[in-house]
Amino acid sequence: MKKPKSNPQWKKKNPIRRKKKRKPKKKCKDAFQKAEELEKEGNYKGAWSALPKASEYPDYADIIRKKQDEYERHFTHNLFSEEKTPTTAINPQP
Repeated sequence: MKKPKSNPQWKKKNPIRRKKKRKPKKKCKDAFQKAEELEKEGNYKGAWSALPKASEYPDYADIIRKKQDEYERHFTHNLFSEEKTPTTAINPQP
């Protein structure tokens, strides 16, 4: 008795699926490159905004959060910092 030939086409991986999996990684990589360019320019708020959302890329969530924290240190003012800004006294009118 002969075994029926199996259809090898069902075993082949769908190239369309493979492309969809690669696209998010490329988008994430592009977003990181854009953020690094903005960081070099000194635009930390823009760099923070250019980072992808951690919820969209759970594989890179830790890296994204670390970068966000790094950028936040540059553009947020700490209320409890020891640096005091000079204040100008207003001269009262006699």
